[in-house]
Amino acid sequence: MRRLLIAALLAVSFTTVADSGTFVEDFNDGNLDGWHVRTAPLLRSPDTTLLKFEDGHLVIDPVFRGRKHSVYLELRTGNAEKWDFYTLTCRIRLKGVPKPGTTFYIQVRRTEVVNFQQGDAILTRGNSQSVWMLLDHRQAIHVLTFRLEQTPLGWSRDVIIHRAKFSLERLEQPIADRWIPIKIVARGKFFEFYFDNLLVGKYEDENAGPGTVLFYTQSAMPVHLDDIVVSGPWIPNIGGAHGVAPEARLATKWGELKNSSRR
Repeated sequence: MRRLLIAALLAVSFTTVADSGTFVEDFNDGNLDGWHVRTAPLLRSPDTTLLKFEDGHLVIDPVFRGRKHSVYLELRTGNAEKWDFYTLTCRIRLKGVPKPGTTFYIQVRRTEVVNFQQGDAILTRGNSQSVWMLLDHRQAIHVLTFRLEQTPLGWSRDVIIHRAKFSLERLEQPIADRWIPIKIVARGKFFEFYFDNLLVGKYEDENAGPGTVLFYTQSAMPVHLDDIVVSGPWIPNIGGAHGVAPEARLATKWGELKNSSRR
């Protein structure tokens, strides 16, 4: 019976490996193909006004002519809005210590929805499921779920669920002017958040929907972004190097199955 179980799991894992892929954005090509950029207030050419390439990475500088802007950088390649099982890794660098008014989000599993109501039409554009990693000026990181829900009367309302808070005092080094690795696991209903290789928080959400990746900043200082990798089943192989070969991952899975069979 154990051998049959191992064979079945191996067949499933092989299918998963075969369907797995990796999206890589290292900004070495000097363009933002596959990304959608928008700002508030609206700018005619935000991709050239507030974003620039420097030494192989992207610099988001939200100040233009002395005015601070909100900048949204959303991944819209392929069927990104339908991704529901993936891991995101990237690096960020803050040019200076966050000050009051500084906000930087990393959003995963973002789905934009449009709802209509019969009779008087109600059009709603928002997030059916959004998970945010927020770096605020109080030297803390917050993990939030932002969900669009319907009221009993059919109206839509935004619901924010606070998941975790992480004080930056726990870090061994200050966050300013250094590259910080970030990892977000968004696999099905399971979520984990890491900042500078430390666990910020984890939770399960039965209502989590599929969605893409978005970076957002509202700040008076530049934010540097690099080495974005999104990997998981049904993710297309796009961009630079795609890490470990599928056969290597399959070998690892086979080793885990063999070890579990000995218990």
